[in-house]
Amino acid sequence: MSVSISIENPISSEEDEFYFPLATESFFYNVWVKGAIALNLKLIPFLGNGFEINKEEWVVLKQEIKQIILWANDNLDSKIRDELCVRANLVMDNLDCIFKRDDAIVSFG
Repeated sequence: MSVSISIENPISSEEDEFYFPLATESFFYNVWVKGAIALNLKLIPFLGNGFEINKEEWVVLKQEIKQIILWANDNLDSKIRDELCVRANLVMDNLDCIFKRDDAIVSFG
């Protein structure tokens, strides 16, 4: 199983086909959630349980992702850190593009 991202209200075939695997379920809970708990973050721990965000919530989640990257730099060995940081940066790039559309809804799960 994996934690992935899709667009709940696509308006094009490109958006309809958008699917982004964030992490395996194990990696997500052992790395992402561990960091989120250490940093007392509010949104990241819920992403694996089926969670939807809008553009306003994306602003908050993006800040949490940036904090996870900083935490990873200080707390993870290089291989795991690099894996997390690559995916985190790709998520930010992709969702920045998606949320150019004000009414976009993105689903994690």
